[in-house]
Amino acid sequence: MGGGAHYPRLPRGSDQGNRSYSQVKAASAPLAPSLQQLRAAGRLATEDADDQACAAVLAARRTETIRALGERVVDVLADAETIIEQARREGWADPSLAAATVGRPTWWSLSPTPWSDLQAILAAAREDLGAVDTWQATAMWGASGLALEDPSRMAVLIAGVCLVDTSSPAPAADAVAMLRIGSNVAAQRKAHPPADYLTQAGTELASAGVLTDPESFIAEVRSRIHEEDNGGANAGAWMRTNPATGFGI
Repeated sequence: MGGGAHYPRLPRGSDQGNRSYSQVKAASAPLAPSLQQLRAAGRLATEDADDQACAAVLAARRTETIRALGERVVDVLADAETIIEQARREGWADPSLAAATVGRPTWWSLSPTPWSDLQAILAAAREDLGAVDTWQATAMWGASGLALEDPSRMAVLIAGVCLVDTSSPAPAADAVAMLRIGSNVAAQRKAHPPADYLTQAGTELASAGVLTDPESFIAEVRSRIHEEDNGGANAGAWMRTNPATGFGI
């Protein structure tokens, strides 16, 4: 893709793309306007910005973005609809697409609505019987990469990813399962335990409009954590003292 070679890529079928989601670590990248943004801005600056011209520019940008995702060009602005379209073209089969998008801190920075975008991607993956857990776990690396120097903030972001998939038929149970994975990610990131930051994460998701009743949902998640620990005084300790529990590497 012309000019796209100047942007970092994740090779399709590469070792990074094919690793277990437990091993996908997203690298940070500098925030910069995407090639598609610059081209779209240039065209709108030189053309009459009527509806037809705007539609043509947006269509061209979408085509370029789809091509960029297919070539695993990273750190371009890609909304949920575009990512879902490319994932469906690939049958949700290649984890490197997740690593090139939600697994990148820059994707989280570029998206104006990252939480709702991630929620939409997970819902589409679930509808298509795709690897929802792969996308969700990969997103933990991308989100936490926004705050590498802040263990508490990383914990909130990882917890948010664990809670965001409301498309599940058993969202609380799935959230607890993802917290197992999240605790491992947090340990490797040297973040605080995500299970200790559910309230903060729920508040953030509610503010983003993706969680309508965070108090009730978090109460159900905590109840399930207690059940898994037999209702004892050390409920949730498995997430703090043994973050790898139930998480295959």
